[in-house]
Amino acid sequence: MRRLGTVNFDHGWLACAGDVPQAETVGYNDSKWHKIDLPHDWSAEQHFDSELLHGHMHAYLPNGIVWYRKYARIEYKENERVFLEFDGIYRSPDIFVNGKHLLKKFNGFIGFELDISDAVQPGENLIAVRVDNSAERSSRWYTGTGINRNVRLSIRKKLHFLRNGIFVNAQGNGSFSVEAEANSSAKIVFRISDQNGKELLVLNADNSGSASGKIESPALWSPESPALYKCTAQLLDENGQVSDELSVKFGFRSVEFSPEQGFILNGKKVLLRGVNLHEDLCGLGTALFKDGIRRRYVNLKSWGVNAIRLAHHPYAPEWMDLADEMGLLIFAEAFDKWTDQYNGWQVPFEETWRDDITEFIRSNRNHPSIFIWSMGNEPYEQQIEGPDHYGVDIFVKLRDFARKLDPSRKITAGLYPARRNGICYNHPDYMKSEIAELAHEMDVVSANYMGMFFAGDHKKHPEMVFLVSEEATSKGVAKWFDFDHEIGCGSFFWGGYDYLGEAHWPHKNWYRGLVDRAGFRKPISYHAEAAWLDKPLVHLSVLASQEKESKEWNDVILDWADLSSHWNWTEGKSSMLAISSNCEKVELHLNGRLLETLSFKKGDFCRVKCEIPFEPGELVAKAFKSGKLVAENKLITAGKAEKLFLRPLKYGNESDRLIHVELEVQDAKGIRCPVNPLVHFKVSGAGMLRGVVNGDTKSNQRFNCSSLKLHEGRGLAVVCIKESGKISFEADLEIDGKTIRASADL
Repeated sequence: MRRLGTVNFDHGWLACAGDVPQAETVGYNDSKWHKIDLPHDWSAEQHFDSELLHGHMHAYLPNGIVWYRKYARIEYKENERVFLEFDGIYRSPDIFVNGKHLLKKFNGFIGFELDISDAVQPGENLIAVRVDNSAERSSRWYTGTGINRNVRLSIRKKLHFLRNGIFVNAQGNGSFSVEAEANSSAKIVFRISDQNGKELLVLNADNSGSASGKIESPALWSPESPALYKCTAQLLDENGQVSDELSVKFGFRSVEFSPEQGFILNGKKVLLRGVNLHEDLCGLGTALFKDGIRRRYVNLKSWGVNAIRLAHHPYAPEWMDLADEMGLLIFAEAFDKWTDQYNGWQVPFEETWRDDITEFIRSNRNHPSIFIWSMGNEPYEQQIEGPDHYGVDIFVKLRDFARKLDPSRKITAGLYPARRNGICYNHPDYMKSEIAELAHEMDVVSANYMGMFFAGDHKKHPEMVFLVSEEATSKGVAKWFDFDHEIGCGSFFWGGYDYLGEAHWPHKNWYRGLVDRAGFRKPISYHAEAAWLDKPLVHLSVLASQEKESKEWNDVILDWADLSSHWNWTEGKSSMLAISSNCEKVELHLNGRLLETLSFKKGDFCRVKCEIPFEPGELVAKAFKSGKLVAENKLITAGKAEKLFLRPLKYGNESDRLIHVELEVQDAKGIRCPVNPLVHFKVSGAGMLRGVVNGDTKSNQRFNCSSLKLHEGRGLAVVCIKESGKISFEADLEIDGKTIRASADL
């Protein structure tokens, strides 16, 4: 959402960790503070510490108190108002302007604005923010600490639109309604334009600020063709001059849920091929960069993902903006548990949820990518312990409140993997138990790890619609086949990317995702691609360790195999292969010899295992359909490391602030060497090194560092663009007694 008179306010801040007395005052000496640009995550810059009380939740990185100060020259007219807009601060910020305390917020995932008109003065001003993330257990995963999302300054005339004051409700047949809210009655004009900027309609609002219209034969929004339109609302004063202007992008599409067919988009059944994500970005912590999200979305879409569950809180607007633009369906969630955790146990949930849901929905309701609202995730206390009719009373209040804010979307919540009366998997009657009490009040039943019940529950409750909101990556993505695809909406695997937190030392992150924490695909992601897409595929991976992991996590049994895709192992020993394919037959050839011919049956769920002796050279998998060779994959033994390959990723958008440089150690033939040398970086010119990361879940590697130990021959360096101009990037490593150097102009 764009507003006339709004400017970016991210640049030129100062930061200092610790609770600094008088830091909000104008006369305080901040000459030794660090100069930074927002967004900023202080925690991500620190060392990992195994002794931290909250370590396993927050990735063994410290939380604490951080102060921010910014000197800003603000020019405005006497009849204008000045606003600060924050997309989120983690956590519990106090906002000061020229020493005056104006606001305190508690939920670190919620955006907000404040009118600072009575505290600012024309000319130089001081903005100070105290961020207090010292409360324990405010989240079950890594949150970061600081002003980790974007900030804007807005100068508005006395007559202006309210925050998030425009809502376009567009249908798949081209009809739409639009309403806008201002702080005073005035004439409102709506201008509708297409994705090429051509103005299609001009509508005058009625006395309530609403209008309706229709576009003939609109381009429909979908993951395959994400067509976007724009609505600009103009607020006119008594002289007919534009006093304020808001513009939003929206899309025409129809969303339906059917008990017989599941999810229907634009009249066609679509299976949701989804993943769950947390918001920390590769090497950056929770500091929000649109380019970091874009790299993530490009990766996921390339192998079949069409839906994202943003778990389990409101996300910054860039996540939805990019989903709209790139074509990803979004399962948007307001809360995790219905407890006081989001407020740091400082304010009761009951006192804040209405304001939080209002901001959550009003700020996101125009996004065509959002297909459903979720009011929470795994409310353990209610589902298992039974208060408030096993959570029914709380959910109904949240659901009905949300419906009034947006009647156009369905409402759900992610069910804890438990059945009626809190029965879990270890109960003898689990498999013949009844569906949870909460399910009966949901528009769509979102079940975590319980897709196998859908067929039976559908027979008992034919009016219900079912969706797997979380599924484990146990045995690859074999559980994609657990739910009834005819009636089910789809499935969201946990998780799409490895994310910081929910780990046990020496692990720093959840490591059962489909992509590692540096953004490199794991072998398991190719299993997902084979299961989801029709394009013929075969992929080879090797069981790197004979130790199989099986553990209980939140009443779910998780199995995990450590797979790698290289062919550098111990000669003479056997190698267990996991071969993913959506083809009928796969031949294995080792150094030109046919070793095995493997048939893929329906019950194999696109993956089979095969044990062969390791022999250096070339292992090739050839896949066949109807007797024809349709896909091939090979692993080649790498020789000595000879070069360092750099792959800079920049998407060419004017708003880009990051360049992701993927690094790979290769032999003379360009084969990746699975070695772990230390690489040193130097960045000069118009950029700076923002973060480094490898995919090793046990690594103690700092993100804020000028060197990086690679993992299986790969790593990532993230460069931030400071200004226009040339950026020089250099990397060198020592291996086998020689220096390997690589450089690039970014």
